[in-house]
Amino acid sequence: MIVGTYFERKFKHRREQELAAARAEERKRTVAEFNALIDEWEKRRDEATEKGEPFDEPPPMMKE
Repeated sequence: MIVGTYFERKFKHRREQELAAARAEERKRTVAEFNALIDEWEKRRDEATEKGEPFDEPPPMMKE
């Protein structure tokens, strides 16, 4: 019984660590994707400014 409880706790702890690592990786991926969207938006804005064209596209964080 004690051995079973030990392994259950050990398995549960390992699973929690795996889930935490997966969530951290997902956050990194989400941040990277968002940063890419901002970089693209800034590029379009800068190109419009260089051409003297109006640029009224809202930043990615303002889009719904």
